[in-house]
Amino acid sequence: MKSAIMLALGVCLLCAGCATNNVMTEVDREYEARYDYVERVGNFFLDWVLDLTDTMQMNLSAGPGFALNIHFSELAQIGLGWVEGMNIGWQERAIGAWEEHRSEYGLGPMYFLDLERSAHSGTTTLFRHDYDYTGLDIMEKPEWKEDQHWSSVGARFHLFMVGADVNFNVAEIIDWVLATIPGLPVGLVMTICDYHEMPWDFMKDSTYKCVQQDLEMEKNLEK
Repeated sequence: MKSAIMLALGVCLLCAGCATNNVMTEVDREYEARYDYVERVGNFFLDWVLDLTDTMQMNLSAGPGFALNIHFSELAQIGLGWVEGMNIGWQERAIGAWEEHRSEYGLGPMYFLDLERSAHSGTTTLFRHDYDYTGLDIMEKPEWKEDQHWSSVGARFHLFMVGADVNFNVAEIIDWVLATIPGLPVGLVMTICDYHEMPWDFMKDSTYKCVQQDLEMEKNLEK
């Protein structure tokens, strides 16, 4: 118990030192303008839950076609297929149904993908994942990639009219483990001390980072 109290005090002093030594950034000001203190504490737990959901993606497909893909990252995959139809499931913090036209074939890094995806119904976040790409899977820019993550391990199959796609995101699993150990105990103390940015969020998908991305997008639109 004593060690826990000392750790909490140490983290608070560290956060206080950071706050006094650094001028509050534009992102900090915008973050505090959007969320009050109670909401910021709630965001800490929400981000942890969302990080957990990011570790796995799954959907079911219906429509004409045939496809089989097994992958252990985008560098180690094999597959062949063509499918047109509807999908239902969750992906990247979005749940719902979307229309998908996909053709694919290849081995390892020489994997060709022609994919068009458009949201049909679901959470508002699903409509941010509309996607259209043709080319080698490995050549797609990571920040634009809406298909399986480069570190995903999983499989996809579709036979005649039905199919399924299951992915385990290795990078997100590591991100969640860091968010849990030491993220939960240390991060909670940091959040209570009103420190916003968690240093172990290497996937940069926290609520704070989303605010930062919004500001960067606004600045790019103004240019």
